[in-house]
Amino acid sequence: MIMMEELVYWLALQEKYWLIPPEKIAQALHELGSMEKFWNADNSYLLKLGLSERAIEKFSEYKNNIQMDYFGRQLEELHRRQIKLISYVDKEYPSSLKNIRWPPRLRAPRALFHKGSLLDFNDCVAIGGTRRCSDYGRKAAYDISGRLAENGYTVVSGLATGVDTEAHKGALEARRKTVAVLAWMDPVYPPENLDLSKQIADQGAVLSECYQRPKSSIKWRFVERNKIISGISKCVIVIETGEEGGTIQLAKIARSQGRKIFVLEPKEDNERAKRGYKLLLAKGAAPIKSYKDVLDFLKDENFQSSFKGKKANSFYQSPLTAF
Repeated sequence: MIMMEELVYWLALQEKYWLIPPEKIAQALHELGSMEKFWNADNSYLLKLGLSERAIEKFSEYKNNIQMDYFGRQLEELHRRQIKLISYVDKEYPSSLKNIRWPPRLRAPRALFHKGSLLDFNDCVAIGGTRRCSDYGRKAAYDISGRLAENGYTVVSGLATGVDTEAHKGALEARRKTVAVLAWMDPVYPPENLDLSKQIADQGAVLSECYQRPKSSIKWRFVERNKIISGISKCVIVIETGEEGGTIQLAKIARSQGRKIFVLEPKEDNERAKRGYKLLLAKGAAPIKSYKDVLDFLKDENFQSSFKGKKANSFYQSPLTAF
């Protein structure tokens, strides 16, 4: 783990996450030996590092207009609240998330805010779906999550009401691990799941790329949340969705990252879910009727060997465009 003094610079860089790619920060840290030296590096080094003149100008402007004491106080607050900051170069940082390179605006986070006991993200499976799920969707999310958890997989979801909530509960009831990825850590959103988030932290982990609820770009933070949900997962399971909304966005991002997408066959009388189901099938998702279909995929030796070194590539469409 990086020294506390170094983490202040990671916090400062996290604030302007679009300025410098995380792999460039890691390269500079390797070459210069400390984040402080990188923070104070001259423009000639930054050019050599591969940053554009525009990025260097913005970086210099940012450094000249902030107070590092603010980030020092924030780091102390994180420590008091038992929230860990996992930087891009820490060994605890999820390796599958680090491999994300495309699209550029959805690169790997420079750091992750983490609360909980779980620091192993090697066997994660994402479950997502509508907030307005049917009783069938609610039960399916709970059952599939519990079964996959019993088979040793960590269930990842976004703490939203509906399908996400049931997915987390299914893993918790099975006394296994689950991860909630939030758009921001403080305050917990949605507020009605505050107690659930505490249970998840006790039995797994709560993650986010953002510490406090931002004053602007709220919707973009949910895009980033979905980037992490699929980024740390081996595959994404969709349980009930319409043709638009956050779950479709999650599927688009998963596709851009090269993740396998599964979609549960809905009940015949659920017209909205049927439309979303058909859309996902048309774009390459695999239909499932139970957790066993996903388990067969996860245990396939060819998939296991390919996933370890898997990197997303530009063959996949941008998650911000139509499928």
